[in-house]
Amino acid sequence: MDNVFLQQLLAHAEHQLRHGNRHGAINSLKRLLGHEPDHAYAHALLALCLLNQKRLHAASHEIHLAIQLEPELPFIHYVNGHIALAHPKFKAAEDHFNTA
Repeated sequence: MDNVFLQQLLAHAEHQLRHGNRHGAINSLKRLLGHEPDHAYAHALLALCLLNQKRLHAASHEIHLAIQLEPELPFIHYVNGHIALAHPKFKAAEDHFNTA
């Protein structure tokens, strides 16, 4: 798939999330991941959207995929910190926020 198109899907998802449209963001991210399943940032952003919908199991699944793909990306640790807070795993959350 064209890299420009994938970047547009990612930009659209970020725009939708900023404006509170988690459903629209999730749809764009799922389309992107359908074409580029190893996009760690997209998995992390999808995890954040799912967390905002209180879908903790799905958010945890997505963030684990992101960590496997790119464990050094600070945004992944930021999102994982929020997921840990939702469980509530405060020490794990603190560790992820410090890593971010």
